[in-house]
Amino acid sequence: KRLNSLFHLKKLAVLQNVGSLVQPTSMDQYKNRSVALPRGLFAHYNQKQNWQSTASDSFREGWGGRIGDAIIKQNSHGTFSCISTDDDNVFLTGEKTNPLTVTSDGLKITGGIEEGSSVSGTTTFSEALSSLFTSSDDSTVANSTNESMMLSAIQDAKTISTEFSAENTLAQQLKTVASLIKARDKLGAKRQIFFVKLKGFDTHNDLLGRHDTLMRLLDDALGSFYEATEELGVSQNVTTFTMSEFGRTLNSYGNGSEHGWGSHHFIMGGAVKGRDFYGQAPEIGLNTAIDVGEGAWLPTTSIDQYSATLAKWFGVSDNNLTMVAPNLHKFNNQDLGFMSS
Repeated sequence: KRLNSLFHLKKLAVLQNVGSLVQPTSMDQYKNRSVALPRGLFAHYNQKQNWQSTASDSFREGWGGRIGDAIIKQNSHGTFSCISTDDDNVFLTGEKTNPLTVTSDGLKITGGIEEGSSVSGTTTFSEALSSLFTSSDDSTVANSTNESMMLSAIQDAKTISTEFSAENTLAQQLKTVASLIKARDKLGAKRQIFFVKLKGFDTHNDLLGRHDTLMRLLDDALGSFYEATEELGVSQNVTTFTMSEFGRTLNSYGNGSEHGWGSHHFIMGGAVKGRDFYGQAPEIGLNTAIDVGEGAWLPTTSIDQYSATLAKWFGVSDNNLTMVAPNLHKFNNQDLGFMSS
């Protein structure tokens, strides 16, 4: 309901049938394997990595991290450029950028340095941050300058009045993001990329019940997050978008479905050209012109086009777009049009 309201307020758009592609691919080309295809189609690990990296030959860097590489010099403290609330950090890993992971277990930097290292190289910061996130005690004291800066900034940001459901894990992750956005000046951050995760969409069983619950969680969490950006006066400067491994097949397996390929995604924010659908709408049904089997859609829009459109809005120059999206030059439409300039 909340996302529906944002859609009609022109704050949310839908991108149709987007997925991993190495280059534009027709059904004949797919069937004949006459063009390069993404590695490990229909497999969770490979498609998750394809979505997060867009590259067909390497999963070491993600397009979020590559955007971070392009903007890192705009931040006084590069450490705070890419922040994740989950340990899954391919998306935010760049050549120069390592993701900062902020969870209820503490804070650490991953990718390029020892897993589990804290910002200051001690466990004190992680323990203090964990205590800050899980209690209402305002007396936490940090020892180093960096620790004090981070903890003080997040402490001040706890005053956000927008309500986030305590039972909704995605909402709580986005509450953390909202707090860090509020703290951006103290952290010396002008451009930031955040990664949050909602699990459970592998609906081989109980699809109707599980999907309904998950969409309610998504609706509630994103609705609260948009309200928080309005409260903070940054809704025009914050864009939220979704991604996943793949859609689901239309063919039924009793009470569930199999791994698909193309899928639909939300883009939300004040700069989004909302109340509209972008990309090519697929025909709904089995044995259609883009059905690669069991009702899985051959994507008509690539992740490279999706990522480049967001990167361009974020401030990445045209010359650097192919750094973010390595396959972009193979596609004619390099700006999908869902963002205001």
